[in-house]
Amino acid sequence: MARRTPAEVYRALLGAGFPPQAAVTMTAIAGGESGWDDAAVGDTRLQNATWGPSYGVFQVRTLKSETGKGTARDIMELTGDLGAQARAAWEISQHGADFTPWTVYTSGRYKDFLGQVSGAVGVVGDVIGDLVDKIPGADITVGDVLGGARGVAVEVVAVVFGLALVVAGLAKSSGLIRRRADEVEALP
Repeated sequence: MARRTPAEVYRALLGAGFPPQAAVTMTAIAGGESGWDDAAVGDTRLQNATWGPSYGVFQVRTLKSETGKGTARDIMELTGDLGAQARAAWEISQHGADFTPWTVYTSGRYKDFLGQVSGAVGVVGDVIGDLVDKIPGADITVGDVLGGARGVAVEVVAVVFGLALVVAGLAKSSGLIRRRADEVEALP
């Protein structure tokens, strides 16, 4: 097809099963691998009897023996289908847990795209997201609770709400302390 936006790639990854943070990282990888071009063809010099070219936004290395089988490495399946490319990335990354098959990840070049991706989708990814998103004692993240919409605005609202609760708690505590002091003074 053509160049996609980071938001389109991110949504396709969520649809394939990636959690929000992993989808941000994978979208950044796609930026480094293909410039978000879902028809990009690479590694043509590495083709041999077994391997075909790398294809799509994630530069999935195709296998010639898989052609026409509808698998993750079938170039016919990947051609023109961002969803199929995202599902292939899901499978190759072991469900968003291992990005080392992509040299853009292992070289660290994907980090050059993280800011652009996070800004486009409103989700903090990578290590920062891992540290910020975890809800203590829960198996879900803040991103899961908020449907992946964890942008700066959401963080600001959360901080303001938290401060309001603290102020309200202090005001209530202050009133209780004054009442107790009055009760003590009234004692004979």
